[in-house]
Amino acid sequence: MTTEVAIINRQAIALAADSAVTISLVVGNRLAGGTKIFNTANKLFSLSRFEPIGVMVYGDASLTGVPWESLIKVYRAKLGKTYFPTISAYAEDFLNFLSNNTHYFLPEDQERSFRAVILSTFFNIKQNIEKELLGIKKESKDGKVTSTRIKTIIDEAIDDCFNYLDKKKFAAGFDKTFATSLISENDAVTNELMDQVFEDLKINKSNKSKLHKIAGLSVCKDDFSSGYSGIVIAGFGRDEMVPDLKPYKIQGVFQGKVKYAFDSSKEYSNRPHSSIIPFAQEDVIYTFVAGLSSHLLNIQVQSIERILAAWFDSFTSAMLANSPENMPEDTKESVKNQSKETKNALVHEFVEEIRKYQHDNFIEPVMQTVSNLPKEELAEMAEALVSLTSLRRKVSTDEETVGGPTDVAVISKGDGFIWYKRKHYFDPSLNSDFFARRSIVEYNEGKNPGMEGEDL
Repeated sequence: MTTEVAIINRQAIALAADSAVTISLVVGNRLAGGTKIFNTANKLFSLSRFEPIGVMVYGDASLTGVPWESLIKVYRAKLGKTYFPTISAYAEDFLNFLSNNTHYFLPEDQERSFRAVILSTFFNIKQNIEKELLGIKKESKDGKVTSTRIKTIIDEAIDDCFNYLDKKKFAAGFDKTFATSLISENDAVTNELMDQVFEDLKINKSNKSKLHKIAGLSVCKDDFSSGYSGIVIAGFGRDEMVPDLKPYKIQGVFQGKVKYAFDSSKEYSNRPHSSIIPFAQEDVIYTFVAGLSSHLLNIQVQSIERILAAWFDSFTSAMLANSPENMPEDTKESVKNQSKETKNALVHEFVEEIRKYQHDNFIEPVMQTVSNLPKEELAEMAEALVSLTSLRRKVSTDEETVGGPTDVAVISKGDGFIWYKRKHYFDPSLNSDFFARRSIVEYNEGKNPGMEGEDL
């Protein structure tokens, strides 16, 4: 995991990313149950040597076995001095680069990506089955569940997953024909994973057929619940005078097709005067900006709702107990409904009051300040928010999934992409030839527009 943030005003955009990367240990095709955290990952890069544009990566550090750092630097070399009018056009060109160069992704790595998605989907189904079975066992006197009930639970869990995926639209470039082909060509792999995940459950022929369809849909539909890489392309297009940001989810490469989708939940829409957009682990940054964690707000709302429900139920029961014996049943039902509606209205009013207070006393003052921050203070604020998340993880019982040096860059129309803080895996004073080579490449690319140059 990681924490990254983009802080934007009309003058510039600051990008900051930590250096932690979590690696799940795999033996064969199974998770070994352990993880390793390294604080040396690079997640922030310039996307062009000549234009004011950068890119951040979070989530999976590679795309179908190829490190994002390598893909980004190869694209940057190919881009050369080419420019586009908007950030949207840069994002589209980068996605086209991935789609047109799927030969970078080995067939065996594409199969691993397929396996990872299917394993995640199948494990989710199994967890839902086990959760339901556990609940029934606790409620039963002898702690047993009949075979008929087990079959019903399995049927419902598989049907729920199938219906969920079936209702979603296909991801860009994917369709029903491709899904059918994918299922057919990966029949043996799907059977293997099915046996691996559901080995202690009896899956009938009908459900096995549906699980094969689920395997195809989980890859081809616009669903990223099985994990993905986040890509954030930000800066200025040649024709843009204020910064823009385009976030995408990219899951993997499957039989030569790249699965991706625009992340509308992180969209910098309508170009407001300022914005703070966190990525990946965003809880601490949200708390800083909003003055109250979303988790704590949910707990408060649930508590208020539970207390009011108990009070209104008690009040209504007492009132009806003292009502005339000949009171019509529909009148009693109306009293209960009015009580429930009043409770819901009070909870809604409570939430609205909290949100208004948050907006007026926390969010709006912060955003007004951000809209006027100079470039260097945008960078300092971005670094501080990432460091604050790292500190929170360090002093909690959670794994330190945010940490290491924080890379920070500021992008402005006039100055371009400027590193405010940047780590190197080597000592710059011992590697002057690296910077000399890079200067030569930049000179050649600038002199010969479109020249690929050497990837540094």
